[in-house]
Amino acid sequence: MKMKKPNQRNAKLFGGFGIFPFSLVMLLVFIPCFVALHSEMLCKGCGPDLPTLRTAIELPNAQREDAINVGVQRDGAIYFGNEKIVPTELSGRIATAIAHGSERRVYVRAEGRAPYGAVKLVLRQVGSAGIQNVSFMSEQP
Repeated sequence: MKMKKPNQRNAKLFGGFGIFPFSLVMLLVFIPCFVALHSEMLCKGCGPDLPTLRTAIELPNAQREDAINVGVQRDGAIYFGNEKIVPTELSGRIATAIAHGSERRVYVRAEGRAPYGAVKLVLRQVGSAGIQNVSFMSEQP
């Protein structure tokens, strides 16, 4: 009988892999990718596709909590803040916001491909609320 030396091991091939190390590597690789993609989709989903202008100026009051922001989407949907509304409700909502102390200026965030009729309707409702200061939001290239 042949004796083994104490520092020799059995030479066996291991044909499988451990599921724990594999799943850990997959998590470490894919989680940053998903986070990056998800944050990019959130940014594209929440903001309108505003027209770009080289002469756009910054309006810091548009970021205030009590600013009157009206959005017009490309499908003609009208938003007051983050809430989708019927166009006939807009003048009443603007009047209520002004009564609660908002600035007498409306910031319109109309997408570049929004129908002209929807934007015209918004401007008509803003005028019927007694507002003459309207700012259209845009992006710089």
